[in-house]
Amino acid sequence: MIEQFLGDWQLIPDRADIEFGSHPVSGHCLISQEEDTLVISFFSKNERDIEKKHHYEQVPDGQFRPYTGKGSGDEDCLEFKKPNLLEAVILKDSDVFFSKTLEIKPDGCLKLVMTSALPSHELVSNTYYFEK
Repeated sequence: MIEQFLGDWQLIPDRADIEFGSHPVSGHCLISQEEDTLVISFFSKNERDIEKKHHYEQVPDGQFRPYTGKGSGDEDCLEFKKPNLLEAVILKDSDVFFSKTLEIKPDGCLKLVMTSALPSHELVSNTYYFEK
């Protein structure tokens, strides 16, 4: 299951749907495996050449563990929901603070949806598509 996600995926900027932040003009998502841990690194640049980086590491076994990444969060979990669908959830005070879903679409593209909680607790999502 993991093998189909691994690789250096190139962003398709025209397909991005951005609710929060600036629209990317370039980027890629690097997914690798280190022993039993899946490593997901997403890099993008906007029209002003400002780079964003998101890095996430977790064992994809559906178990919640203390969150050790950057930013807020108490615990997190990475789980295969289907053979082609991975979901990462970061909780803060038992509420979803951030989630990330990665889905291999029938056309072979990788769809990445990142959802964040704003200070108002409103959830906003950015959707990105990648190809190998």
